[in-house]
Amino acid sequence: MKTTSLLASLSALIAPVMSHAALFLNGTVTPLTGSYWYEVSVQNTGPEDYVIVSIPDAPLADPLIDPSLTGPADFLTNYDDGLGYVAFVEDTDLFAAGKLFGPFSFESLAGPGQAFSTFEALTTVGSSTAGPIQWVVVPEPAAATVAVALGLFSGALIWRRPRFGA
Repeated sequence: MKTTSLLASLSALIAPVMSHAALFLNGTVTPLTGSYWYEVSVQNTGPEDYVIVSIPDAPLADPLIDPSLTGPADFLTNYDDGLGYVAFVEDTDLFAAGKLFGPFSFESLAGPGQAFSTFEALTTVGSSTAGPIQWVVVPEPAAATVAVALGLFSGALIWRRPRFGA
C-alpha cells in the first residue's frame, strides 16, 4: 500500500514536467511543372504560446522559396538559403494556444520526401519542441481534369452499350 501511494504521489509530481507539446504542422503539396507548391498551417492545441516555428530541413539555395514565401498578415516569414531554414515568426500576433494559423506557403524545387519533413518551435518562455510535418499530396490540376474526363467518357461508353435481352 505504501509503495502504491508513493508511486501515485511521484507520478503527480512528474506529470507536469513530462507534458507533451501540442503543436502540429499540416499541409498540402501540389505538383507544378518542374516544382512544388507547399501550403502549411500551424495548429497550437497546447497551453503555451509560441514565437517562432521553423522548418530546419529546407533545401539549400532553392531559388523559388524566398520570392514565393508568404504568411498571414500578423507574421513574418524568412528563408535562410545557406542554412536551409524556413521560419515563421510572430510579428503582431503569437502562435497562441488553442488557435490555428496559416496558411504559410512557398514554392520549391524539392518534392515530397526530399525536404520539409520536420519542424522546430520556440515558446515565449524559451522552451522548445519539435515534430514531423504531415503533408498530403494534392494531384496536379491537369491530372485531375484528365481523370474526370476519362471517367465521364467511360460512363458514356457503358451507357451507350447495346443491351441484350431488352
